[in-house]
Amino acid sequence: MSGEISRRKRFRMFIDPFVGHELGKNLRSPLDEADGAAIARVYVGANLLVQVPIKNKDFLKGLEFTTSYIPRWPLKRELAVKENDDGSADLLTFGTGPKEYTDSKFIVMVNDYFGPFVGYEWGSLPSVYKFVDHKWTFGVLFKSKINVK
Repeated sequence: MSGEISRRKRFRMFIDPFVGHELGKNLRSPLDEADGAAIARVYVGANLLVQVPIKNKDFLKGLEFTTSYIPRWPLKRELAVKENDDGSADLLTFGTGPKEYTDSKFIVMVNDYFGPFVGYEWGSLPSVYKFVDHKWTFGVLFKSKINVK
């Protein structure tokens, strides 16, 4: 190789940190005290994407891992509920405590547009912060590309 250094890319990693706020009004709530109340919360978080290309395989393009972590801090009291098996909801909290959420996927890319995945979720998402307790999903991912000039 006459002194040339090999610069093969083994993987790519992207980290996307963010900070924001959410402002609004609760239009309808299962709790009378929260019905019509203002919503104000701040959040920080990050998205992570790791791509591992696989060469010399006709049936496999690469592996991808994506994860997102978002903690939210309500500035005004908000409710969090737990959904029962019969569809009814039980009130867990009504306050300003932090609410966390994480979502991760491991994807086996068959080509640039298609691949099966395994996903994992945990935490609470607005609007009523239904708690997702260690939810595993299996599915198929379809992607598309759009070229913008």
